[in-house]
Amino acid sequence: MANLAARVAEYESQTTVHPREPRREQRIASAFRVEVCGFNRYGRFFTERTLTSNISDGGCQLSLRVEVEKDSVLALRVIERRNGC
Repeated sequence: MANLAARVAEYESQTTVHPREPRREQRIASAFRVEVCGFNRYGRFFTERTLTSNISDGGCQLSLRVEVEKDSVLALRVIERRNGC
């Protein structure tokens, strides 16, 4: 846990806080099962399955176990929608 706290403190010391701009699209809480592919922060290819927490016309929010660099290009494939649709 101390390692995580140290990493968060380091990250916060290296970032500049900018006021958030209002979202252009409305976000809708919706869970889709997706497969995400890309390169992790060490340049190694990864594939991970996860769920979206919200979606919009311009994107989605999700959590990954793997660390990726900011502005990385990722490929997403919808496996199925949570309610089976």
